[in-house]
Parts: sequence; structure tokens; C-alpha cells
Amino acid sequence: MSVGNVLKKKYDGLEYEYVVKGKDRGEVRILGKNRNMIIPTFPHIKRIFSLSAGFKHLGRTAWVEEKVDGYNLRVVCIDGNLYAFTRGGVLCPFSTEKVRELKKLNEFFIDNPDIVVNGEMAGPNNPYIKQWPPYVKRDVKFFIFDMMQDGKFLDIKTRLDLVDTYELDHVRYFGSLDVDGVKNVVMQHYTEMEGIVLKSEDRKLAVKYVFPDSDIDDIRVGVVLFPEIKPGYYLQRLVRSAIFLNENKIDPERYYNDIGKAFIDGFEGIVGKILDGGEIYEDFTIFVKNPKTANDLVNLFSEHIHVEVVEIKKMKKQYMVTIRKYYPEATRYWRERLHGKLFVD
Repeated sequence: MSVGNVLKKKYDGLEYEYVVKGKDRGEVRILGKNRNMIIPTFPHIKRIFSLSAGFKHLGRTAWVEEKVDGYNLRVVCIDGNLYAFTRGGVLCPFSTEKVRELKKLNEFFIDNPDIVVNGEMAGPNNPYIKQWPPYVKRDVKFFIFDMMQDGKFLDIKTRLDLVDTYELDHVRYFGSLDVDGVKNVVMQHYTEMEGIVLKSEDRKLAVKYVFPDSDIDDIRVGVVLFPEIKPGYYLQRLVRSAIFLNENKIDPERYYNDIGKAFIDGFEGIVGKILDGGEIYEDFTIFVKNPKTANDLVNLFSEHIHVEVVEIKKMKKQYMVTIRKYYPEATRYWRERLHGKLFVD
């Protein structure tokens, strides 16, 4: 049911509505008797292209954390049960099952039921993205990077004290640093991380600074979806990479080849598939305790795209499920070009 900018849903006995557009996009309101809970939207974090020029917005020093390559979640406790909501405001069945398996996170919410935990779900077996940090070897992990209470972010010290007390997983952090200290972190880690997030000491401002290896990997993964992704997606990543390499005085020679391969390698798998009459799709393998979780996730995706479960395999204590997402616009785009359609430039 949709009313204006608000969409109403029910899952796992929980009724909620969420804002689908506007400045409050992603805000969630929990419905039902004796419930009056609002989960604030997680604000989009602005990015800087130049570290030296952008750092001035943060003051003399800034708190520095790793930007983990995953997907953003807000986790809450309602009537003793954990629920995970995506940035857009949708209750994710897969992520909800995963956070409910985290014993220490459940213990945290017993004592702190009014806190919203913000974190990144990252790992090789997730249904949203193809990239993940190299140190997450199997399945997904939930890394905390913020906490909110009464609609406001907790200050950094309070958050870290809670993380330490309950032994929760947190994104890697490097402490409070001036701009030279941040540059040292960048030069040590720019080939192994997606980027960093810089936060003012009072947590009122945060900006992200992404590294070129991650940007080029985004191009590699997304190149087959040209018509389904706005051209600015690719342009922004090329511009960011160029500014990063110039500012940090990094020899660009390796990146010439990497950028070319990112664009061209993706095409190789397309040509044969399209010429044989196939479609463009991506397979995502996930592990779940309950196959219903996978089916619920597919039903959620199916509201927007063509997606199906192509395999469910029973393992010792869980199920391995392969989900296939189809991309009809990309298929049409490549099919027209590979089958000789005439175009006017």
C-alpha cells in the first residue's frame, strides 16, 4: 500500500512504513498497538575528491575509520527481536536473519533497546554487491560504524566504549589525526581498502574519501550494465581516480592498464552470450539457515527487477542458495549493437 511518499509493508509479524523519496527517504515508522518507534534515515555522507582541500571542513583533526565495501544497514530491537533495515527503509529478510545470529549484538540490545546500530554488512556471500573486503573470507560480517539515540548520533567515545564493553565487531579505525596523519594512513592502505570516512570529533559532520583501486573495481563490475547505470557513475570514478593519483603523487602507469581492463574485460563475457541469444544476468550465492529467508528476499527484489532462485542446496547446518538477477535493459542494449541495428550518432 502506498500513500504519497510513504509505503506500508508487513514482514515477520511486524508492520512498518517507510519514506520512499524526499529528504526523509529511508525513514522507518514501526506501526501497531503500543508502538511508537521512528528509525531515522541514515544521512548520505558527502564525499571529498581532494583530501588536502576537503579536510578543512572538519577542523584541525578528524576521526578516521575504514570505509568498508558492503551495504548500509540500520539494526533495531523491537519486542525483543532484531530487525535490519536497508538504507532505503526496507526490512531485509537476509540481513535480519544474519544479525539475529550474532549473540553479542543481541546481548547489547537487551541492555540498550532504544539505540539504533548503524553498520555495514560485508562479505563474499551477500545478495547486493559483488565486492567485499579481502579480510572477510567466507559469508558476511556486520561491522558497526555508528550508533543513534533519540535521532542523534552518539559521540565517538560513547560508541567505542559500548563496542568494547559488548565486544562487537566495528570497522577498523585509526584514531584522531591531522591532515598529515590521514595522508600517512592513505598511503599505507590505499591499495587494500575501499576508502576512509573522516568524522568531526563531535560526530556532526562526516565525509568519505575513496581510493582508485576501489573505483576501478566498481567500473569492472558495473561495465556490463551501461544502460541501467547513469553515465555519471563511471565518470565520477575516473575523475576521483585522476585527482587521487595526482594529489598523492602516485605513478599512474599501472592504472592505465587497470582502467582499460576494467572496461574491456567485462565485454568479453557479453559478446558470446548475446550472440547465442542469451540474457545478461548476475548470480549471487548466499547462505541461510531457513530457505524461506531466500524466498522472502527474492519476493522483495521482485518488486523492482526480474529475479529467481536457481538452486537451493542443503548443507550441514544451512542452505546454500543461488539467486539470479536479470538485466533486461542491458540485454536489449548489447543485443541491438551486436546484431547490427543502425544508429545515428
